[in-house]
Amino acid sequence: MTNAAKIGARYSCSTLAIGLILAFLIFFWLDGDRGSLSTKLLSIFEFIKEFAPSFLSACLSLGLSAYWLGRWAGVKILVDKTPHVRVGIFVALLTLLIGTLAGSMTTLFIELADKRFSPSWQWSYLSENIFDYIVKPLYWVFLLGSIPAMILGWIYARSLDKLLPK
Repeated sequence: MTNAAKIGARYSCSTLAIGLILAFLIFFWLDGDRGSLSTKLLSIFEFIKEFAPSFLSACLSLGLSAYWLGRWAGVKILVDKTPHVRVGIFVALLTLLIGTLAGSMTTLFIELADKRFSPSWQWSYLSENIFDYIVKPLYWVFLLGSIPAMILGWIYARSLDKLLPK
């Protein structure tokens, strides 16, 4: 592994950690419960517990994609001298897309596995679930997360660009 790839992966994973904290804070802010802090935290952890396989799948895929795309971005920015802003924003949005799809697909597969052997199962059920478990999450995650992801991608790329000798 080249030094540029190691640096890119390390910076990318650090940026992902910041992004996950931001996502948690956005979710915390959007939680409709206006109760105490402990009540809000409890409702968020109940949500995570309810969707644990999807949440774990999304976090794992976010981590893996941040690592591998960060390696690629490190080489592109530090070695190939590709314009850093484009690369950073591309990596951030692609990581967000991969994580969202992984979590959504896990939820879809669990839902379909629960209903697959039901006598009422139909192909229209599949299309409804694809809309509910793939399209809706993509819409909401990109509506609420694309601007923070682009900002983080810019910061990530700028951090790598500062390592270049001037």
